[in-house]
Amino acid sequence: MTIFEVIRNNSLFGCLSDAEVNQALVFRSLNGADAYASAVHEKDVKLVSADLMMQLSAISSLKEGDLSIAYNSEQLKEMAQRIYDKYESKEESKPKGYKIIGVGVSFEQ
Repeated sequence: MTIFEVIRNNSLFGCLSDAEVNQALVFRSLNGADAYASAVHEKDVKLVSADLMMQLSAISSLKEGDLSIAYNSEQLKEMAQRIYDKYESKEESKPKGYKIIGVGVSFEQ
């Protein structure tokens, strides 16, 4: 099983595109095509998962046809922060203040 498949198999991330998952992997300098070895990759996979939870926390709900998904943003942030606290130094585990932007959208001031 690859690192990408391990993350993709988490049902929480089912609504995210492959590109979004790959972007999170690249951010953590991981190659999703590499074979997953828990002894080597567990920390990195959990940190990527925390990054994706933070991304999902910016979305309150999704609706496509008859399917509707709602997220508890605060709970996602808390789960992500626990992972950051466990695996990163205190400075690194501070809330990231992710800025969600739309590709191809420009803002004028």
